[in-house]
Amino acid sequence: MCEVAGPKPPPQDREISRRGPRPLDNAPMVLLAAAATGATGCSLQFMLTTGGLTGAGASLGTVLWFGAAVFVVAWLVAAIGFFIGLLFIGLPAWAGLDKLGWMSPGAAVAAGAALAAFVAGLFGGLPSAVFLLLPGAAAGWTLHRVAYGRKAAA
Repeated sequence: MCEVAGPKPPPQDREISRRGPRPLDNAPMVLLAAAATGATGCSLQFMLTTGGLTGAGASLGTVLWFGAAVFVVAWLVAAIGFFIGLLFIGLPAWAGLDKLGWMSPGAAVAAGAALAAFVAGLFGGLPSAVFLLLPGAAAGWTLHRVAYGRKAAA
């Protein structure tokens, strides 16, 4: 038969209607999950790099308690930093990448790593930028996973 005359929606709008609700609709959950993941990565790295501060003669209990305290404090500081960074830099970047159709896990991981390293490099130089590459990538992956689910558009 024949189709009804009239303007057709652009191809990306047809893709959006097939995918269901927009991923930016659950931005608060995505923001919290990505910030928690980034903070966990930062605090794990920080705990591992400062593990030798307890001294060679310390008991195993002292080392474990010190490590747990370092992890908790570093996690709280990093969670605040990642939350603010994701709110003001990550979410606008995510919206832009989504608008361009770059919704693959690889794009999210690369954007997370690059943005975290760039911002850290501005404030802390090259060592800070390198330190935040993996936590930023993990936050980007989590952002993508929570926003798009397992069956994400590649």
